[in-house]
Amino acid sequence: MALLGISLLRLGDLHRAEPLLLRAHLAGMTEASVEYGNALRALGRLNEALSHFALIRSALIGELALRAQRWQGVTAFQLGHSDEGLVSVEQAWHGYLASGHERVAANVMQTLARMYQQVNQNGRATRLYQQALRQLPESPNPLPRLSALQGLLDLQILGGQLQDAEQTLDEARMLLGHTTSGRARGMLMGSEANLAWVAGQFSRYEALIRELWPLSIQVGDSQLRLWTGVRWADLQSQAGHHAAALETLAESGAEGGPADPAVYLLRGLLARRRGHLSEAADALSVAIQLYESRSQPIEVTRGRLHLAYVQYLNNQLSTAFATLAQALDGYLALSTKAGFRRELEEMPEFLTAAALEPTLAPLLPDHSQSAQAVLHLTTLGRSEVRWEGRRLEGLKARHLAVLVYLLLRPGQSRARIETDLYPDVLPERARNQVNSILQDLRTTFGPDFLILTGPYRAPTYTINEGMPVSLDLTAVLRTAPHASIENILTLYKGEFLPDLQGGSWIESRRIEARESFRSAMSFAMRAAQAKLDWERVRLLAEQWIQRDEEDRWPYEMALKAAQALQQPALIAQAEAALKTFDT
Repeated sequence: MALLGISLLRLGDLHRAEPLLLRAHLAGMTEASVEYGNALRALGRLNEALSHFALIRSALIGELALRAQRWQGVTAFQLGHSDEGLVSVEQAWHGYLASGHERVAANVMQTLARMYQQVNQNGRATRLYQQALRQLPESPNPLPRLSALQGLLDLQILGGQLQDAEQTLDEARMLLGHTTSGRARGMLMGSEANLAWVAGQFSRYEALIRELWPLSIQVGDSQLRLWTGVRWADLQSQAGHHAAALETLAESGAEGGPADPAVYLLRGLLARRRGHLSEAADALSVAIQLYESRSQPIEVTRGRLHLAYVQYLNNQLSTAFATLAQALDGYLALSTKAGFRRELEEMPEFLTAAALEPTLAPLLPDHSQSAQAVLHLTTLGRSEVRWEGRRLEGLKARHLAVLVYLLLRPGQSRARIETDLYPDVLPERARNQVNSILQDLRTTFGPDFLILTGPYRAPTYTINEGMPVSLDLTAVLRTAPHASIENILTLYKGEFLPDLQGGSWIESRRIEARESFRSAMSFAMRAAQAKLDWERVRLLAEQWIQRDEEDRWPYEMALKAAQALQQPALIAQAEAALKTFDT
């Protein structure tokens, strides 16, 4: 009974292991007593586990005493007592080394490495993993080595060493084939999902999380269930399924012990997406405090970034910018910045507003446009097609022109497309060009992407309405009269399809977008000028010139602002720019 329970525990079958170990513990089997405490810990019943270890440790000797000390330290660490937990596991590790248990000491070493990783001591964690891997064998029990590989994989992902991470993942997959452990499979899937996210492979990430969620419930490991549940609920919320996300979040909670700060962080995100800004701010503030108490600067920075965004949405601008300044200080101090792309993509308007603040602008990282839309078309300032977050290098400006044309004028014949987009090209060449583009689109997005109606020999083309598409041009034209200038600057990066020569239809779109941009910028600059906010006038003029070099007025305003600010260097720079424009 005790041996079966321990075997099931090692394989990660926690729900079947726990009652067997309990009966063996009550029957007085000492090893089962230690492993019953470990099972309680793995199930998330942390306070029960800690009380159990305190009760049994005084009667233990030898290797079992060291084993209990190890798991008691891990339990204390999971409860938020980081220093106490690290000291306890370090002492157990030293005890194993002193008693000559080299193999077990290597196993404890990878446990200790994972703990150091969680308190952001990544250098020490990496050295411990590497040292452990030199000693942990592939057989007969591959699980300790597999766990160490998975921990090293997580660190490589965090450090942006994606090529090394792929190699480590390959080795771990080979070992996984030699065990039936559902928990080991689940933990490795979680790391693979992390790697997919950092690499921008969002469809792969979502597929892994979707598959991992039921497995994490089946395995019963509380940390795996919580880690997966938080991410699955986040994906559900991003898709607009807020009720399902809340159900997932409730189901992912640990069966005891304090709430994990990741839960508070996600509650804040869910509340913000539902428009409950006060609730979001409260949850994010708690998450930040808990992460600070656990010495986890990466998550503190993440929480502050989201809190600043909530404050911005709540029109608490000065508070939002102060919180953002704290978040950026933390961000710049991090040794690695992988994994923040999601946050930056979710708040483009806020970051653009911050770019107009003199104290924040130099601190801001680069951020790209959101990849949440299935098909994202960028036409203003550059030509780019993104499909589920991946840039499609094979689709060029000519493909974008047809895509935009069919979005704005659905139900057009091939002959009309040729006439409007290629008026100055010989008919046969225009026909071949359009045929090639339409074939490329079907090959890339599937046969159902284009809906054909009408006669077989002269059909009309429409993009499937079931395909979610984001187009920056329509966003600018739709929002320019009413949107904030930060939103306009986020969307408008330059003229429409700048690297494509076309006919009057393309030129008309360029004029529409440019005039919308100029109107919004002119209004914003005049408002800043009326308030004598010359620094904002200067920054707006700078942003205008970056996107539209053909209008003289922003050059004049940049000079006027520099003169009002009485900064000789800026005056000289503005005078030189205006002179260059006039020549």
